Amino acid sequence: MLRVSQCLVLLVIFLAAGVSCSAADAQVFDLTWQASGSGCSFNIKPDVKEPFAKEPDLAGREVVRGLLPCAQDRTQCVAYIWDIDQQRLYVDRNHNRDLTDDPDGVYESLRQNAKYQTFRDVKIEVTRESLPYVYFFSIDFNRYNPQRLYCHLSVQSGFQAQIDLAGQAYRVQLADNLDGKLDRSDRLHISVVKPGPRVPTAHLSMPEKLFLGGRLYDCAYTWAPDTKRPQARLTLTECEASLGQLAIAGQGMDYLELQAEHVVPIFEPNQATLSVPAGDYSCAVLHLQRQGRQHMYVQNLNQRVLVKAGELATLKIGGPLKSTVSVERTNRSLELNFKIVGQGGEEYRSAGAHGAEPRFKIYRGDKEIHSGQFEYG
Repeated sequence: MLRVSQCLVLLVIFLAAGVSCSAADAQVFDLTWQASGSGCSFNIKPDVKEPFAKEPDLAGREVVRGLLPCAQDRTQCVAYIWDIDQQRLYVDRNHNRDLTDDPDGVYESLRQNAKYQTFRDVKIEVTRESLPYVYFFSIDFNRYNPQRLYCHLSVQSGFQAQIDLAGQAYRVQLADNLDGKLDRSDRLHISVVKPGPRVPTAHLSMPEKLFLGGRLYDCAYTWAPDTKRPQARLTLTECEASLGQLAIAGQGMDYLELQAEHVVPIFEPNQATLSVPAGDYSCAVLHLQRQGRQHMYVQNLNQRVLVKAGELATLKIGGPLKSTVSVERTNRSLELNFKIVGQGGEEYRSAGAHGAEPRFKIYRGDKEIHSGQFEYG
């Protein structure tokens, strides 16, 4: 059954006409470094052609060399070697370009696959301004396309804090992408603190403006003046802005993100009427409520909605959902494609565990002439 939840709204916007902020209304929050619990994912390019100063015996094996981007100076980045044949990753944890003297820097792939290998809980230590940073991350290598090597890194470490705004508690995480800079390549995660096994989270690219709990804030990100441990500082300065009303006609949604000149993430936007900044919005991300381990979502939707100051606009999106099948003929072959579509015409993808593949039957009149099931992909 689709659940209609009380809407908790997080709106992120950039500076626009009619917005004013007062430094007297600033609130300061220090976020403490944690080895796990955050998240920042990005691609890296293994681009080292020559061997490092000292390496394990790799004779006759296919290997890939690269640098983990944990510093602006490449000479300070951490070296690694992916041994494809042995399904092994070597990491230069002591930063000396010798990959034979790091006993805790050798990792085995979780996947026994020559084309796709995954390494979990990889650990490196980095010192910045005399403060120690311990990073944990996972790294995925993919060579299904022989012409292109795909390398994806997911950092689990970052700065975290629980903050209070207007009587509501929020969990805030600032996930660093290894380079030690605070910029839009990092991620800001925000969720409402409330009971329950899972709470929707906004994943944002370091917004400049944040509308949270019905109030607009100017955001600033700096390093906290703490010489004993790594800390980042989030400063929120309250502002004013013209708002309109947005009615969301939909069900079964977990998280919705709208974009105009500003970004508008919305938690549990089911059958809700919200106050949002005026703007011409596109729908960037929509996640449905989870069904067990299955998670359905859609990105870069085609829907748009114009919200004017002081006026009401309506957005049809999300459930009820419907299943559709399209058929394309090529000579004597038929290609059938199964899709799940929302009321706004958006087509959903599935992540996580997948249920049983849908089955189909083809009839000529009342006679069944063929049957089968769809493949995932």
